[in-house]
Amino acid sequence: MKGLVIELLRIAKELVEPRSYDSLLSDVRDAVSDLGYSEKVLGSIGDDDVILFRPKSLGSRKRILIVAGQHGEEPAGPWALVKFLSENQELLKKVAVSFIPVANIHGFLSAERNGIGGGKTNWFLTEDKKIRKLSKEAQILYDHFEFLGDCAKDGLLNLHEDNTSEGFYLYVLGDSGSKVVKDMLSAGKRHFNFKRDGVYDDNETYELKDGVVENYEDGSFDEAMVLEFDIPIAVTIETPERNAAIEDRVKASSAMAAVFVRGVMEGADA
Repeated sequence: MKGLVIELLRIAKELVEPRSYDSLLSDVRDAVSDLGYSEKVLGSIGDDDVILFRPKSLGSRKRILIVAGQHGEEPAGPWALVKFLSENQELLKKVAVSFIPVANIHGFLSAERNGIGGGKTNWFLTEDKKIRKLSKEAQILYDHFEFLGDCAKDGLLNLHEDNTSEGFYLYVLGDSGSKVVKDMLSAGKRHFNFKRDGVYDDNETYELKDGVVENYEDGSFDEAMVLEFDIPIAVTIETPERNAAIEDRVKASSAMAAVFVRGVMEGADA
């Protein structure tokens, strides 16, 4: 009963304060307070710092990087990260999970998709796969690319949402038929149906089939990381914003994040 009360209070807090960066960071710090995490300030947006949390001791554990909050109109990702951290303490002892709770602070606080001055926060590569002129938010990540690549040595997970959709799907860079991807799809299906198969042009044109957009070259942070550091698997979760309550999106994204981390720990191709 106590656990249910705590969960209800947490959901209520998210609904009342979905845009409080200080509140989010407080919850993150509470969640990892007993797990030996350090904080690295990657850069600042206004008066707020973009922070990467990383285990102080990595050992021989698999290394995974989770990024949330790259687009400001997609608030569930950061709160899903909090839920994942709070509910998977034993798993976090077995895997070296580093994470950025909010990569686009301006967007998170303002509910605007892009960063300061309208800069694209998830657009890194030109058509010939060179680093383009970056927004302030993207430049902060690129300034620490080698460090982030080390954090993501065994896997990269990005928590996004699709405000055009009533169904969820995954962008997968790597083996979309691997067990970890199949298990993520199964976990997501407990909350939402797949976005309908087809060719879409939400931002760029992509083909979606059975809940997966496979090895799509979109010039994103994820693609840039995979190309630069040969990361074996990178997945972007896209939960549906249309007609879906934030608490349901948070639950779905958190559940899929746990499956991803566990799957990478056990071997993505197992």
